Parts: sequence; structure tokens; C-alpha cells
Amino acid sequence: MSIDWQSKTKRMTTRKPLDVDQAIARKIENLRCEAGVTLEKMAAQLDLSWQQMYKYCQGKTRISCGRLEQIARIFNTPVSYFFDETETHVEQPTKTKRALLELTRAFGALKTHDARLAIVAVVKAMAGEEKEQAAIDKRDADNLMNCTTQTHIENHD
Repeated sequence: MSIDWQSKTKRMTTRKPLDVDQAIARKIENLRCEAGVTLEKMAAQLDLSWQQMYKYCQGKTRISCGRLEQIARIFNTPVSYFFDETETHVEQPTKTKRALLELTRAFGALKTHDARLAIVAVVKAMAGEEKEQAAIDKRDADNLMNCTTQTHIENHD
């Protein structure tokens, strides 16, 4: 029995990331975002280019055990966290979650209570405008449906 080592080596080096690799990447990205660490800063801590760090966080490149241990140390978390089966379906950070984290940090940095109240008032006003616009959009849609229905009825009479 002969083993074709060249083709076996080629298959091993061209493997795409597995589901577990993707889950680990999402966990790393979540930790990074929650800690407010930029790709550049994290890459520098690991002595990598930001492009390589981006590939790790997107799950495009598999992460070695040694590198995973370094990442765990940066976030002061055990390596086992990345393999915990209860967390294999970690949600990828959304733009909304990132914006909320940024808003929370900025809000906490405000020095006065009055400044905080002013921000709350602005956000509530903006949310009210969105509700008003949604109500207008719904009313317009209802009117359009009524017109379409009325036209349909008139055409069949």
C-alpha cells in the first residue's frame, strides 16, 4: 500500500476553516469589540499585520493553538472559552451593537448630569421622529392600499 504524501500534504494545507474555526473567530471578534480594542491594537499585541488579524476575526484564516493562547491571555480568558459548546452559536457583532457600545462609553465619559439629560432628550426626540415617520409611512401605505382596492372594485363594477 502506497501513500501519496504530496496530495495528502496539499489537501491539509488548503483546507478551509471549519465550523468550529468560524465559531472561534466570532468569539474573538466579540471579545475584541466588547473590550473596545481596535484590530490594529490587537494585531500589534500579537505582532501581526492588521490584515492578518482581520482574517482571524472574520474566520477566513484558521488560528493555531499557540496564537489562540496568546489571544486568550490578551482578554484574560481561559482558552477553553473558545471551545465551550454552549457558546458555539455566538452572534456576530452587529453595527447596532457596536454603536451601542460606543454610545455607552461616550455617555459614561460625560462629566455632568445635565449633559447626560441633554443626550437622553436628543435621543428621545430622534426616536419620536422615527415613530412619527413610521406612522406617516403606514398611513401612506394604508391609503395606497385603499386606493388600489377602490380602483380594483370600480374596475369590476
